[in-house]
Amino acid sequence: MSIKSLILYLAISLVQFQNLSLSLASSRYDLTSFIFIFLVFRYLSIKQLNSRKTLYVFLFIIFQVIVWLNFQYAPFHRLASGLIWFGGLVIIFLFGSDFKYNRKHVFFLLQFWFAFLSLIVILQKFILQYPRPLGFMDEPSLAGLLLVGGLAMNTNELLTKESNKGIFKSFNLLMIILLAFSAFLTKTSHIITYLISLCIVLFSVNNKTWLIKSSTILALLLLPLFVFFDSQHYLDRFYFSDISDISNISTLSWLRGFSQVSHVISESPLFGFGLGSIGYFPFQSDFSVLLEKQGVGYLNLYDSYSGFFRVIIELGTIGPLTFLSYIVSQIINFCQKSYQLPLSMNDNYSKPLFILGITLLFGFLIKEPAYGRSFVSLSIFLITSNRISPRC
Repeated sequence: MSIKSLILYLAISLVQFQNLSLSLASSRYDLTSFIFIFLVFRYLSIKQLNSRKTLYVFLFIIFQVIVWLNFQYAPFHRLASGLIWFGGLVIIFLFGSDFKYNRKHVFFLLQFWFAFLSLIVILQKFILQYPRPLGFMDEPSLAGLLLVGGLAMNTNELLTKESNKGIFKSFNLLMIILLAFSAFLTKTSHIITYLISLCIVLFSVNNKTWLIKSSTILALLLLPLFVFFDSQHYLDRFYFSDISDISNISTLSWLRGFSQVSHVISESPLFGFGLGSIGYFPFQSDFSVLLEKQGVGYLNLYDSYSGFFRVIIELGTIGPLTFLSYIVSQIINFCQKSYQLPLSMNDNYSKPLFILGITLLFGFLIKEPAYGRSFVSLSIFLITSNRISPRC
């Protein structure tokens, strides 16, 4: 086993250990993010690094400095942080497809750590009496995101592989039960993220009879869990008759993030206010008043609660919408190629890893807006290194 592979496996193993993250200024950054960027620079050839992709990275940095000089909303340390961590994601996105690794080994390593996280969550809930277990993540929601990512990956395996018989089918079912159970223990809102990924998987299955049977099993499995585990936690986020009735601080934070997006689109719709600017420009929002009344006026002010909101605020509409167009094209390619191939031919590990990457990306866009977090780096790496070619 090569040193490169060992470093990659270390990066993947550290994804769920956010308690080991590094504190810099007012932010925390996961070790996995450092390692992925290091892998790109250390193991790509000089020819690869001298390609047009490197020019794109430098142009991105120069353009962000120009935007910063124009608006000057972001403190310099926030700009520098944004250039390092979002720039790192750009590097992983551009060069990840050039990085070669054993996908089967990565798949089973991820299965091991998903099972480990599930058991830790169950231990914290029933033995240590955590109201919302979080594993070794910073928040229960982040632990839930990793668990539903594993759930989506195993759902893809169960529904798209005819060769999953006997012990392998039993293993997938066991993982689905374990991951679904532990995900609901965290009371994560990323059940929505999983449902989006589930729709993608269902559209990619080409055996309708088998699809109906399998989706029925999944529905029977997940519905009782949803009803049993304190559904009021989810309903509180959406039940209100008037703006003044909203009391859930997560909902208020999300809505204030939308106020920031609306202001930026009215002032600088194409290029945003630049990296690091979020929360540092004046804007009007009724939801800020409601948050201040609850004593949490600064909650999520500097990240807008949503990754999609954050990239629109800091980068405008051109770049993010171009990237989303690419992601949509990859999802369409995934569904088309999976649907066209017989189930017995859907045996490569790129597809479950791609589904995991897409699920984590959706989690970032919906709710987890931190560039330097491990799951974001892993998501971009898995998507770009397992991109689905129309000719695959």
